[in-house]
Amino acid sequence: MANRRKTGGRRLGVPNRRTLELADRLEAAGFDPVQVIIDVANEAASAPELRLRAASELLPYLYPRRRAVDHRLVDEDGKDEILVKRLIGVNFDDI
Repeated sequence: MANRRKTGGRRLGVPNRRTLELADRLEAAGFDPVQVIIDVANEAASAPELRLRAASELLPYLYPRRRAVDHRLVDEDGKDEILVKRLIGVNFDDI
């Protein structure tokens, strides 16, 4: 996909009409979905699987997702190095 300049539509981060309507309806009814999830997670009578699922639903709001780590090694010249070469100290160019 080409990097093009945005020329129309909603600005980034602005919720659409349906999202705003839903938020207004929930607020008018005094319903907070996050509080329901918290209540389920804290309820001792709830099934353990349900409590775990409720807690898992809240995790992304508190902690960032873990990313994969790049394990590539680069030598002094900026070239990729073979991991085995570094670990055993063998220069494969001399073999």
